Amino acid sequence: MPIINIRLTDEGVTSAQKQALITASTELVRDVLGKEPATTFVLIDEVPTDNWGVGGESVTRRRGRKTTTAAPPSDASAEPPATTPAPIANNPEPGYVSDFAAILALLADYFDGLFVGDVDKLRAIFHEDAWLKGSGYRKTRDAWLHAVAARPIPRDEGMRYRFKVQSLEIVGDQAMAKVDCPLLAAHFVDFLGLLKEQGEWKIVSKMFTVL
Repeated sequence: MPIINIRLTDEGVTSAQKQALITASTELVRDVLGKEPATTFVLIDEVPTDNWGVGGESVTRRRGRKTTTAAPPSDASAEPPATTPAPIANNPEPGYVSDFAAILALLADYFDGLFVGDVDKLRAIFHEDAWLKGSGYRKTRDAWLHAVAARPIPRDEGMRYRFKVQSLEIVGDQAMAKVDCPLLAAHFVDFLGLLKEQGEWKIVSKMFTVL
């Protein structure tokens, strides 16, 4: 039962646009993860600009300040004009849908790799300097993969495939996924930090807890 959570600023997104987001994200989960649309939930949260802060200020205040000041100097550090939406999680701007699909495909590889003990598949989606962290637990990517290779394989032990994406937030070239990972040792919830570099998404950090 996948649950997809989309967050965007409350600035006049139409019912038709929301329906398009619901349809597109449901179809992506169906095509990438093979999940039934009838059991896929899509939640759209519209956040007032008063409730979204950037750099210590609300988006409302930042935009109001920009409208009362002269245009900033033309340099790389200048802020965008007031008419440019502030970069927020899951804003459906150009490239968002393709990034969403790419990350879902990566997460499908993550689930498959865990389920069948495919160390090569897992290695391919983690950055080489990624760290895995939990309470009292610290491992590099390669040390963790060595442990994965040595442990029983969930599929071979008769375990059901019950991995789920609980939420996914994308801001520019960064993303955070919260995923549900029932494994033989325990039922884990993982928080996966991702970066897009040179056009490719990879997991750069993993934190986990046990339910």
